[in-house]
Amino acid sequence: MGNKLMGIRSKAGHWVRREFQDSTQLAAMIHKISRNYDYIIVGAGAAGAAVAGRLSEDKGLSILLIEAGRHERHPRFLLPVLTSHALKSAATRVFHTEPEPALQRRRLEWPRGVGLGGSTLVNGMLWVRGDAAEYDNWDRMGCKGWGYRDVLPFFRRSEADACGSPDTRGRDGAIQVTRRHPRDPLTDAFLSSCSSQGVPLLEDYNEGVFDGAAYLQFNLHRGLRHGADRAYLAAARRRSNLTILQGALASRVLLEGRRAVGVEFLTKQGLKQAKASREVILCCGALQTPQLLELSGIGAHDVLARQGIATVIHLPGVGENLRDHLNTRLGFKSTFNGTLNQVQHHFRWRARAAWSWLRHRGGPLSMVGATAHALLRTRPCLARPDAKVQLLHYSADPTNGNLVTALDTESGFSISNFVLRPQSTGSCHIASKDFTVPPAVRANYLTHPEDVITTVHALRMIYKLVRSQALSPWVRADAQEDMSEASDETLLQWVRDTGASSYHPIGTCKMGVDSMSVVGPHLRVHGVDGLRIADASIMPTMPSSNTQAPCVMIGEKLAYLLMSG
Repeated sequence: MGNKLMGIRSKAGHWVRREFQDSTQLAAMIHKISRNYDYIIVGAGAAGAAVAGRLSEDKGLSILLIEAGRHERHPRFLLPVLTSHALKSAATRVFHTEPEPALQRRRLEWPRGVGLGGSTLVNGMLWVRGDAAEYDNWDRMGCKGWGYRDVLPFFRRSEADACGSPDTRGRDGAIQVTRRHPRDPLTDAFLSSCSSQGVPLLEDYNEGVFDGAAYLQFNLHRGLRHGADRAYLAAARRRSNLTILQGALASRVLLEGRRAVGVEFLTKQGLKQAKASREVILCCGALQTPQLLELSGIGAHDVLARQGIATVIHLPGVGENLRDHLNTRLGFKSTFNGTLNQVQHHFRWRARAAWSWLRHRGGPLSMVGATAHALLRTRPCLARPDAKVQLLHYSADPTNGNLVTALDTESGFSISNFVLRPQSTGSCHIASKDFTVPPAVRANYLTHPEDVITTVHALRMIYKLVRSQALSPWVRADAQEDMSEASDETLLQWVRDTGASSYHPIGTCKMGVDSMSVVGPHLRVHGVDGLRIADASIMPTMPSSNTQAPCVMIGEKLAYLLMSG
């Protein structure tokens, strides 16, 4: 056992990092968590931080928050333009898909944030609630209490937005939300181009109308990232009833019969356990929450049997229904001055960007590249938008995926796209009973014919936008190879060669009432007492073009369910 444990600790070392100054400090923390807590929350990401922060407001509760990473203080986790460096840091754990059959058998990178704030430490910070119609669809699927009117109060509770309507937007919530500023001619031209193609212009896409083009909204505060850590845990960590254990990797849920009673986890001192008198809440995300369930004997019998794990609860839906947005990006050389290409490569533009940030807390340093998006119909016959196209103030080799660090030397921009509600589904299952081994991820991109059709039509729409009277003056004649007249198969081949993850995995522990659902509308795991899930894994379908805001909402809603009894 000793040699095996040392091997586990060695393999886990790259994400279970030193957090405590010495072994005495860690020992004191371990001793502190030896007592029972009311609630144990595993994972301090968008949803987990929200649950922990809200529950800790009740002084009568005792809460333990377990996180594999730590509190990150480096500027790369605060200044948005440094996000590409944050994605390459130790605060990111990069998963890989299995070879994707429809993408030339490429293995795509799926980075996930590790630390207080989770992926809100390293994401693009886009604040997008999603489509009201899709939340209503959840309700019709049996997820009662998850229609748009039901979740709206929790979106409002999560945000502090000074610009939107007070009837639909939160004013004094936890996360600061701001509009992209200042406005710029390239983005204005993109929006005008969208309008010329029949896409309506929106002032606020988060007010309930998810149909049109607009400047983007971000979780920023005075030009700095305002993620889940700053929003929920900065104040909560000072409360005596919340214990935050950092550098602890969960290995399994402790079960007594069919009841969850605690969590086992790995620290620098070895495997430890903590007990929960009320409930255990998993907030590990769409990849690691199903992994933790299966390691605990909760999942499909055949999946568990292959790894030699005894089945405690047979739930065939665990790890199934995985969905992600497949992102394709077209780049164009531009006559516009001030893109991130120039900021990266030329001192003069870096100086101007720094001045804009210091003076207005805006400009290139306050963004990761995206400035506006359009939620549009790729065909007139559709009842609602089926694709998103997004303007990016940079251009780079598309074969590098979305982990962009080396931008083109000349001024350029890109327009990316993906299917809003992908129908292609994959899976995420344990590859070993060793909890330090990553799960096997199969996205199965482009396996549903509707996704293929929508993707090709979206690419054609991008070329229409670029050739429009409004946007074409900003595109150099030698922009790139023009595929606007190419065949569908040629466009599809481009997608197969260059398509990348948007880092939006969802659905692997879906909410519902059918035989493949994992949790019910109150987020309780079917067949297990005292165990709930609150993260992107519970989403039965893709509700939004981005997953951060829905995850925060899920955390807010679960905290309300727990505190209201």
